[in-house]
Amino acid sequence: MITLVAVVAIIAILFLYWNFRRERILVRNLEDLAGQTQPVDFAAFSNLLDESQEQFLKQRLSAKDYRQLRRARLLATLEYVKRLAHNAQVLMRLGEAARSSSEPEVAKAAQVLVNNALRMRLLAMSVTFKLYGELLVPQFSAELAPVADRYRQLTEAAGLLARLQQPAFAGRVAAML
Repeated sequence: MITLVAVVAIIAILFLYWNFRRERILVRNLEDLAGQTQPVDFAAFSNLLDESQEQFLKQRLSAKDYRQLRRARLLATLEYVKRLAHNAQVLMRLGEAARSSSEPEVAKAAQVLVNNALRMRLLAMSVTFKLYGELLVPQFSAELAPVADRYRQLTEAAGLLARLQQPAFAGRVAAML
């Protein structure tokens, strides 16, 4: 039994790794962001993560209806987390390109962006694994709230880099994320 669980876990980890590594993204500057990012409705995503919403639905719906809705909410959350991971990869590439800037403030902001993007991708991988686990075993409940906070930090770091590089472009960067 332990061997079976270990094999399944290794396969799941390899699947997640492949899923997150398969994309090759070229972003050298802020203009390259257009069309590379995937939109995230942050209010809707936060609503999916809200425990009070979950408790409200659980109390108001029949067990069967709640399970169906819970599964749909988990699948929607999974889609959002994939988008967050993708956007983090795009922003990581942007930060990597900007790290070589001759302006120290820009290089420092770029390094912060790269660090935040890497943390976001790792967290997204972990959350994706937890969401799949929750889909397989509905009694399992994962803590997902930190992903929203991490993405907010990432978008703030991207906004800072945009303001330092091209202040007029900063508002458009926030809208793309």
